[in-house]
Amino acid sequence: MDNTNFENCRCWYCGKVLENGQYNQKVPMYQELSRSGMLETVRRVSYNQTEVIVPRCQRCAKSQKSTGILSNVVLAVLVIGAIIIIIGTEGKMWWLTVIIALALLVLYIFILNKVLDNNAKKKGTKTTLDGYPAIEDLKAKGWTTSKPQA
Repeated sequence: MDNTNFENCRCWYCGKVLENGQYNQKVPMYQELSRSGMLETVRRVSYNQTEVIVPRCQRCAKSQKSTGILSNVVLAVLVIGAIIIIIGTEGKMWWLTVIIALALLVLYIFILNKVLDNNAKKKGTKTTLDGYPAIEDLKAKGWTTSKPQA
């Protein structure tokens, strides 16, 4: 996307007309070219890399950042809580603590995704990059958002 021409450029997530490209999202894309054999001692993978620029407004950028921070805080609280329970039970029921912590984490992720999806539907905004034309075109040609690992 040309960063000098924003008169018809709209945020992918909410559709707001952009004044500049300050909050654009950069999405790395990878295309695997070749891979060494599984039996070789040194495994190698070669790939092409490009970056897709997704237009995004300030409000959507801040919203996505705050959601990530909130998720990290809740995850940290769950881990600290699990450690406290393990210490409190002197490690005798560690497996129960792990199961409870994982269940709470899954529940939190499910609820967070539901809330975000409902808020997005009410506002008429998108929550993912699914359907973004440049990314979909590259995916059709074998590109992916996951970096190839040797």
